[in-house]
Amino acid sequence: MSGKSNISKYFLSLVSFGTQAGFTLIELMVVVIMVGVLVAIGLPNVLSQAGKAREASAKNALSAIAMAQQAYFFERAEFANSLSALDLSPNITYYTITEPVLPSSTAVRHEAHGENSEQNNIRNYGVGIYYINRGYKVILCQSLNPTTFTQAPDDSTGFCSNGGTDLQ
Repeated sequence: MSGKSNISKYFLSLVSFGTQAGFTLIELMVVVIMVGVLVAIGLPNVLSQAGKAREASAKNALSAIAMAQQAYFFERAEFANSLSALDLSPNITYYTITEPVLPSSTAVRHEAHGENSEQNNIRNYGVGIYYINRGYKVILCQSLNPTTFTQAPDDSTGFCSNGGTDLQ
């Protein structure tokens, strides 16, 4: 009897071929559109995170330079006038670190300029190190956007140039 029932099921499956499971063209188009919207929303966030990681490397390099300048000043009572004097060669991707600028005998500035800033979505940075009353003050400046530059002030009471943000 079971053989007859299997034949009946097979015959019924052949007769009802019009009800096969599958996706219609409209369903597939809706799924493709939904995936496209999700990618459009998520892609800028991913690119933004990559820019933030690149900026972190510039901030870390400037922090290392600030610490090296403080140690140099502690030993010699003056700031170094070149990166080579600090025994540093910050080799960071996407940025160029400038040689120091000495606006006075108790202040020094460095900058990190982004290479292809707009394309890489990275801002520019500047750091100032100041010797005040037997102590140090560090000002780290961040440009407003990738198209502008910023510098730390010439003295510890000034402000970042071009509307840059003081990150301290």
